[in-house]
Amino acid sequence: MTIFLLIYTLLGVFLVYKFKHKLLCNEMFWLGMFWLLIIGVYYSSGVIVKKYSFSIELFIYLFFCIIFFVLGRNKGKTSRVRVFDKDQQSVHKWMPILLGFLGVILFVFDLIRLNGIMLFLGEGEGKNNEYEISIIGSIGAILIPLLLVEGLYLIALKFRRLNSLSLLGLLLLLLYSVPCILNNGRESLAYALVGIIALYGYGKMNKEKEKLTFKRIVLRCMIALGGILFLFLIISISSERFGKNEINVFISTHDVSSEMLKEGESWGDLEFLYYNVASYFSHQLTFLEFTFKEYDGPYMGGLFELNIISRRLPESMGLNYQSVYDNLDKLYSRHGVSFKGGWNTVLGSFIFDFGRILSVLLCYFVGYVIGKIRRKFEDAHDERYAVLIALFCAFSFSTIQLGPFYNTLIYGSFIWWMIIFMHNENKLLPKIHKGKRRLISPSIKAIVR
Repeated sequence: MTIFLLIYTLLGVFLVYKFKHKLLCNEMFWLGMFWLLIIGVYYSSGVIVKKYSFSIELFIYLFFCIIFFVLGRNKGKTSRVRVFDKDQQSVHKWMPILLGFLGVILFVFDLIRLNGIMLFLGEGEGKNNEYEISIIGSIGAILIPLLLVEGLYLIALKFRRLNSLSLLGLLLLLLYSVPCILNNGRESLAYALVGIIALYGYGKMNKEKEKLTFKRIVLRCMIALGGILFLFLIISISSERFGKNEINVFISTHDVSSEMLKEGESWGDLEFLYYNVASYFSHQLTFLEFTFKEYDGPYMGGLFELNIISRRLPESMGLNYQSVYDNLDKLYSRHGVSFKGGWNTVLGSFIFDFGRILSVLLCYFVGYVIGKIRRKFEDAHDERYAVLIALFCAFSFSTIQLGPFYNTLIYGSFIWWMIIFMHNENKLLPKIHKGKRRLISPSIKAIVR
């Protein structure tokens, strides 16, 4: 696994260098890298789940999901869309930031009020990540994604127009990550980090090779320090989340080879990080195969992903997303396996919601929407669309978890983006017919599609 991770990192660096940073602001690059991560770790880690693997049936299913997604994306890129007028600049307002900050206060207050501060300040390995929130915390969770949208927007503005890093934007991204950090999680930090990297790639688009001035050196140092800060927080939380006790549980509950044990020990003080990667990224394919082969309902019609709705419906309706987990527990017992606490990717969530066949068709719809956004970005090249693309890049990570609509802190960002910016779209672009050449500026041609 160590060799794979080294090759994986070098491949990412090479591709970014080869395409001169343009790939950083391309959602297909991030999707490919995250899915390559789980495939590579699955094959290189040596973690074995009996009865379930990357079978030919699963390969065919993934193949059709990818094909339909790409077809939908290509169709979306040729469709009719509305964009921002190039002469109409967005005026930044403080109200969304204040509402997002209020959301953090409400969420943290409710978290401590109902769970006690010691739950989050307690020391020791594997701190409890179970907590309760009331309607106060739920309102806070709805407002918090405003900080992600506004933070990325400020960073996009500074990167594009002033070639510098917005410290206020960086602060807003840290505030957005507070609820996740309190729960000893790392996902929000990862989203923020990928979003910054994507917008850095956006800022580098259409710019000629620049001389290395003192100002640009300072900018690169600030970006590097910001990245190091986020990585340090992720690693620090990982050491708390997956310590010696969790490593022993992982080894005892999985078929781990002696070679893997030796390789983990070779990481020294970073052994916890080795088992973090093995634990979090080696099970997605086997869990997805289990879901694909064994899951037989109930199908939630979208309410598994949108559990913020289903968890509030009356029990008599039988639409609570917990019924999916109840059925999974029965299937675990029947087949002698367990994937509790694991991820079966967004495709597994699609199966829970719509079944195997409809989940493939849903991939086409998702690709179509992303393709339309991609066309808006390529034609307008506006900072507001750059934020939306950065969100796609960041939340590509959620596709190897349970999907972007499973968590309010994720999909709330798309809703707030539409509320803040979408009403300013007033220029209608025609469809692009197959074979008809698009008349676009040379600068836009440079964008990696």
